[in-house]
Amino acid sequence: MPDERSSPSAGWREVYRAMDAPEPTDEDRRDCPDCGDDSPRVRGDTYWCPKHGTWRPRGGEAAG
Repeated sequence: MPDERSSPSAGWREVYRAMDAPEPTDEDRRDCPDCGDDSPRVRGDTYWCPKHGTWRPRGGEAAG
């Protein structure tokens, strides 16, 4: 990995790879069922909407 003082960041994908961490996927975000805003996954099948708080997919919706 390059010295951070002499090399600019190559982007988040390279950082994840250098750390051997799994890259986030689209499954880590969903649209809020009430307002359609982007909601990141906070844990398991629970998502966070800034306007409505936490929510889980309803009935037939698969969680990612």
